Amino acid sequence: MLEYWSGEDPEEWIRDFRQYCEAFELDSLADAQTKIRIYRFFETCLKDDVKDWYETSFKNKNWELQNISNNTNLANLRAINKLANNNTLHNINANQFGGGALQIRNIVPADNNTIAIPLVLAHTVFDED
Repeated sequence: MLEYWSGEDPEEWIRDFRQYCEAFELDSLADAQTKIRIYRFFETCLKDDVKDWYETSFKNKNWELQNISNNTNLANLRAINKLANNNTLHNINANQFGGGALQIRNIVPADNNTIAIPLVLAHTVFDED
């Protein structure tokens, strides 16, 4: 059984977890049901302090969308980071953003230059439905 206990190397464990999912043909790009199975399996692997930390700090929180409204008319978070230029970003109403995302939206110049600062950091964007 693949288990993660406090004190283990998290990067090594994530690599092992991904390999385990691949071995059992659990493809996170497949469909929503498969993603749910992976998520549930992930939770069962967490033990002791790691499980407590996960449940109090991360579970049921939507970190990615905390500062971006779903009324931006964009399909997903990748689309937000792929906005063509600063004008495109400025054309989205400011009330659709909050916190750091609003600050970024407000500081980019209204020109056709490429957006230099991503609204959502690449390492926090996962494949979405």
